[in-house]
Amino acid sequence: EQVGGAPMIDDPDFKSRVASIGIKLQALEITNLRTLAAVNVGKSPGDASSILKIRGTEIEQELNELLMEAMGYYAQPYQPGRLFNQQTNMIPVGPDHAVGLMEEHLLRRAASIYGGSNEIQKNIIAKAIMGL
Repeated sequence: EQVGGAPMIDDPDFKSRVASIGIKLQALEITNLRTLAAVNVGKSPGDASSILKIRGTEIEQELNELLMEAMGYYAQPYQPGRLFNQQTNMIPVGPDHAVGLMEEHLLRRAASIYGGSNEIQKNIIAKAIMGL
């Protein structure tokens, strides 16, 4: 999509947000590798698994919101069934790469809930820090 007649990637704010997500993903990957290395030598993952779950879902949702923003009004139509290639009589709205974005976005919002809500994970970390 475009902002003010220019591609969104040329917008400094949008470019900064894309770079920020990239940095967060790299930090998450390093934390994941560090946790796996600790487990590989027999240590417990401890709080790292909760931290990975929280940060992973936060980054996933941030990335999904950025994608929705980038697609503009093409991302808005809720076209059930399109994401999973189900037969439907609805005519797709917008380009092929935009079909199903709203459905995907709504499904991804649940990421902070399944696998233990982020609030529960934060409580687990807090109890471990306080020694409870």
